[in-house]
Amino acid sequence: MVRNIGKGILILVVTLLALFEVYNMWLPFSVDFADKVYLKFHYNGSAIDCEITDKDDIRALKRLFRTFSHCDVLTGTLSCGFDPSVSLTFQRNNKKVMICPGGDSCGSFHIGRSHRYFFVSEKEKERFYNIVKKYGMTFPCV
Repeated sequence: MVRNIGKGILILVVTLLALFEVYNMWLPFSVDFADKVYLKFHYNGSAIDCEITDKDDIRALKRLFRTFSHCDVLTGTLSCGFDPSVSLTFQRNNKKVMICPGGDSCGSFHIGRSHRYFFVSEKEKERFYNIVKKYGMTFPCV
């Protein structure tokens, strides 16, 4: 009887974890909540940690990373050189979303430490590069 209870708990835990992963895959992604944006660029001798304070830059970044629906966000594993040491963090109070751009300049972005990604157009990628270049972030960086 004890074994059956243990198996039942294990099945319940595995089922809950699977449901959580499915929920996260379909959860819309947004940075609209943020009132602060932090840039981190630790690469090739650079160690930049700063807040993006220009309101126009913040608005442009939020517009660039508009609310993505589940159709826009992919899951899986990409090998574009994503690294939290090259990232933007959108924050309001305790809520944070980290976005890591593909270090190989491919136009893909990794959402936090998840297995979720999205792509921007070539024009949007150049707009992103022009903003972050002002703060010292350069590409490619793999």
